[in-house]
Amino acid sequence: MKSPKTLARDSDLLSIESYSLVSENLEDYLRLDLNENLAGCSPKVMTAIRNATVQDVSTYPSYSLVSKLITEVERIDQGQILITAGIDDGIRLVFEAFLSPGDKLLLVVPTFSMYRAYAEIRGVELVSVPFSSDFSYPFENVLETVSKEKPKILVVVNPNKPTGTFLSKTELEALVQQVRILSPRTLIVVDEAYREFAQIDLGFLAKDYENVLLMRTFSKSYGLAGLRIGYITANAVIVDFLRKLSPPFPVSKLACVAVQAAISDEEF
Repeated sequence: MKSPKTLARDSDLLSIESYSLVSENLEDYLRLDLNENLAGCSPKVMTAIRNATVQDVSTYPSYSLVSKLITEVERIDQGQILITAGIDDGIRLVFEAFLSPGDKLLLVVPTFSMYRAYAEIRGVELVSVPFSSDFSYPFENVLETVSKEKPKILVVVNPNKPTGTFLSKTELEALVQQVRILSPRTLIVVDEAYREFAQIDLGFLAKDYENVLLMRTFSKSYGLAGLRIGYITANAVIVDFLRKLSPPFPVSKLACVAVQAAISDEEF
């Protein structure tokens, strides 16, 4: 097997958008900027895909089975989950639902670049607070900014990309409680793309707080980035509203088959 190369210069690949401009086969590279799972997916996933039926390809998907499995594993209610095509799709959907031109979005930077990209598309005013010099979360600065700017959405990427730092369960709940007091109409969006690496369970926030929305993906630790599947969990009112704006079939049936197999192999 040919050893993959790494990209030597920042100018080789500056963003996801620039991939289409690169003529070389990107599969020849280790794409470190994408944080792909180099171990791949569980062998059970590949077996499940190979055993897929004609109907799994020729008919439209139903998300009831995969949603039920996720809710059982995560101990959330059926009305609290919405399947999405990864977190990117979740960001787009949430921004379309809750942000209008001129609204304010609060980000602690540096962080995942797609939040800025979607904010610019929506004509949203971006309010940035820098991480502390040691990349710890700037609590006081964030709370001061929330009090002053009253952002429509506060994004918390936890663990954060690219710093790798994260808030504990206690710290994040304290942040949620303080934001509720300072700006009750602010929605806190928690991006948990790398949550398995922090080994903390924040699912209770979506159940206990009406101003919290969690976004999750099977791209990273489960190695399913190529299948584009994740989910949003929040209170039932928010999820129901987002469901009305979501396309009817955002995720393929094969992706659902793969997730069911992946969840059954937590040891892998």
